[in-house]
Amino acid sequence: MNNNETEINMSYVLQIAKRQQALLIAFMLYILTAGGSAAVSPEIKPLVQLLILPIMVLIIIFTARLSYKIFGKVGATIFTILSIIPLINLIVILIVNSKASKIIKSKGFRVGLAGANVKEIKKAI
Repeated sequence: MNNNETEINMSYVLQIAKRQQALLIAFMLYILTAGGSAAVSPEIKPLVQLLILPIMVLIIIFTARLSYKIFGKVGATIFTILSIIPLINLIVILIVNSKASKIIKSKGFRVGLAGANVKEIKKAI
């Protein structure tokens, strides 16, 4: 493998890491908002629940972008449609995130709770 192919592979890994990190942060924000809606007063609860809708849209978008990078157009289309369905979307997120983590780890980078360290991958390029 020549140097140009290595650079392309590292650029690919960097894009996957960025998209995975965006998906994981949006998902954590969803968990915090959904959990927070149970803890707030009844007057504020509808406003907190209203925040969940744009977060869910972000999760669908980030899932589509990450799955497009990993699985291509057909895979992204399938995973995007499935990510709209409640409870199935959790399985989709797990599948896409797992595949992204495997790709990142295969290049020797660590993947934590919020994804891989993007700065570390940029240094390696």
